Amino acid sequence: FSCETGAQVKWDVLSHLTKLVTMLCPNVNRCCFVFGDKIEGPVRDITPTLLNPGAISRLREADAAAMDMLRQHDALKLVSQMPVVLLPLHFDRASRHDPSTKHSVVLRPSLPRTS
Repeated sequence: FSCETGAQVKWDVLSHLTKLVTMLCPNVNRCCFVFGDKIEGPVRDITPTLLNPGAISRLREADAAAMDMLRQHDALKLVSQMPVVLLPLHFDRASRHDPSTKHSVVLRPSLPRTS
């Protein structure tokens, strides 16, 4: 599924497709949406990553940016929790032949349960 940069994301369609993919593909339990330019071809390599001070610092920076955004938009009360995850995937490389050197950030917001 592709969405041109600047186009309105059809979240209802993406939600439906996610449910279908995870139901029909038993080895798939998560789907993600990558903002930005269209990804050409599969991403087959990962960024070498260790749990070290640099990786922890990047994760803390991403978490702080996500929390700041929630605060700026008065959205903290809309989310019960929002784990921030670093994926060792570098999507926006100039060429698939270039090595994977960066990380992608995943935000996993959970909405509060309603009675």
